[in-house]
Amino acid sequence: ATRGPRGGGMERDNDWIWEALALGEESLLKDADIDYFDWTGTHEKYGTPLIALVVGKATGQEVYDFATGTPEKLTERLNLMKLALAKGASPHAKPPQQFSICKSWWKTEGDKEVENSRTPLVHFNDKSAYGVVASCLEALTNVEGDWKRELRFLRDAARILAAFRPSHHRAAGS
Repeated sequence: ATRGPRGGGMERDNDWIWEALALGEESLLKDADIDYFDWTGTHEKYGTPLIALVVGKATGQEVYDFATGTPEKLTERLNLMKLALAKGASPHAKPPQQFSICKSWWKTEGDKEVENSRTPLVHFNDKSAYGVVASCLEALTNVEGDWKRELRFLRDAARILAAFRPSHHRAAGS
């Protein structure tokens, strides 16, 4: 069976893909028909696909990002980063002007905040995925608390982003 032209009268829903990226839900995206999604696109709430994977999202009292995820969820975020790059997302892309997310992280022991563990407020507006990862690394490097897992995720993300080469370079000869 052949498929009609893209969009063929029915607009495709992009919102669920942005949500899945921000939540780091590999299971939602891995086998789904996502070829129609604009991987070079931007979103005023999530920035770019790669930024969404790092910054995540907040829903009420719950936060979904690299600091709150289980080791399995962090692996899913990294896998999705590779998928997004393979689909055409660029780590150089910057979010739209309306994107004005800022975050701070801290460690807790029981119900108490670990002293001196709160990071400075990190602003992500006008930063590419590279800039977002670098800003997070800087914020977590200078505070108290055990940030090893989060720093490992950010360094792994930086390695994945650094391996990116635009597709026109991949096909080029030596």
